[in-house]
Amino acid sequence: MAEGVNCDLEELSFFAQRICSNLEFQKVDSIMNEMYSILLNRTDSDDKKIELENRQSNWVEKRRFKSSQISDGYRGHHLGIIYLQKMVEMTVTRKEELEKLLQKM
Repeated sequence: MAEGVNCDLEELSFFAQRICSNLEFQKVDSIMNEMYSILLNRTDSDDKKIELENRQSNWVEKRRFKSSQISDGYRGHHLGIIYLQKMVEMTVTRKEELEKLLQKM
């Protein structure tokens, strides 16, 4: 279905907005996960790796919880759009945090 949607259009149906939000989330999540993997691979200490893994896992749960809380009360495509937009927002912020950590290494 995603192939038939032009996300560059100014006005999109709710269904198209949901598809585009999902595509955007997949893109930023993939970049963030790649950065996380690089950071993990550059970390020498096993203790620091474990701490990093725990922090990332906790962050993933926090992202899901906050996105659910923000989208609570919406229905249908609105729920999906609001949920995914929050997921994107938080993932972009996390990607920036990981970038800063990588720059310090």
